Formats: sequence, structure tokens, C-alpha cells
Amino acid sequence: MQRAAFAEPPLRITGDATRYNHRDGNDDYTQAGNLFRLMNPEQRDRLFGNIARHMRAGNTPREIQLRQLCHFFRADPGYGFGVAKALGIELSEDVAQSLVSAGDSELVAAEVPSSH
Repeated sequence: MQRAAFAEPPLRITGDATRYNHRDGNDDYTQAGNLFRLMNPEQRDRLFGNIARHMRAGNTPREIQLRQLCHFFRADPGYGFGVAKALGIELSEDVAQSLVSAGDSELVAAEVPSSH
């Protein structure tokens, strides 16, 4: 239930209106990749461990883990492989490339063998 106190105020407009796609022209991965590449091996290992630990502690479904791996691979392949390894998910180069190029709605989970 939405509380009225937090509702958006009415927006008076004239003419046609459409949604603005905030993703057009945005790069969500360069900054994350650059930061990752600045980290030394110990910092990277801590990052991988922290992410994996929190995903396991939260009982994060495998599909969501794989969706996150897509984002990590897009930032830097080493980032994706590091988190996958920390989660116990073995990935081939081909599957990793599929994760990088997969859209959010076309997850390649069927191609990733179960590590459990």
C-alpha cells in the first residue's frame, strides 16, 4: 500500500508525453572496471569473497547470481571470473563471452553447468 504522503505530485503537461530512456548514452561498466583494475590482488580477493559471502548468506538464487556475473564480466572479465570462482561456479571462456553479450532478459543459465 502506497502512503499518500510519499506519492509523486501531479504533473500538468500539454501535448504528447513518453518515457525517457535513462540508459541511452550511459555506460554503467567503465567506471566499475577501472576501479577493479586499480585494485591489487589482495583487494580483489577480498572483493570476490565479500560478494560471494553475501550472495550465499542471502540464499541468492542461482539465476540472480548469474545475472550479477553478467554485470561483473561487462566491467572486467577478471572481475566476473573472480566472483564466479568465489561462488563455486565454473565457467568456460565461451560461456563467459555469452554472459557478457547476453541482455538482461536473455540469461544463458542453461549453458552454465551446475556446480552443486
